[in-house]
Order: sequence, then C-alpha cells, then structure tokens
Amino acid sequence: MPTSLTSIVCEGGDGLDQHQLISRIGYKLCYPQLFTHLKRRSEEAQAATLEFGKEDSKRWLKVLNDYWLGIKKYLCGDQITIADYFAVGLVTVK
Repeated sequence: MPTSLTSIVCEGGDGLDQHQLISRIGYKLCYPQLFTHLKRRSEEAQAATLEFGKEDSKRWLKVLNDYWLGIKKYLCGDQITIADYFAVGLVTVK
C-alpha cells in the first residue's frame, strides 16, 4: 500500500522517506502558514512552530536535492509527474 503521493506515482519509490519529506515540510512549515485551522493559538507558538519547521525543512530539502534529484532529472525519473508539481508547491512557500 503506497504511503505517500510520490509512492503512488513513482513505482518502487521509497515511501517512508517521501512521506517524511511531505509531512515535515508540509505540516511543520507550509500548512501552518497557509491554513488558518492549522495556525497555532498564540503568536509565540506560531513563531516557534515555523522556526522549527524551517530548521527541519533544511535537512529534508538537502535529502531532496542530494538523494532524489541528485540522481535523476525529476522526482520519479526522466519525466515530470504529479509528484514534481506537488513538491514545487511545498518548496516555494516562504
């Protein structure tokens, strides 16, 4: 059973690490900024969440660059897929 979007569109993908990438960057950095229902109750908690998300995202973006993109043109190989479009959305949030 696929554990992530990239596992669904990439045959033989490393589902656990891809799920972690999406979870860490999405839920700890992007989503608290984009979705009001995921924003923390206090500004202090929100700032701490985003700071943690930024630091954690640096590690996962290095994995994305060095491991997945470092050996192939796109996340799933030589052709662009929905996984690439989804990842672009995550990595372009400031």
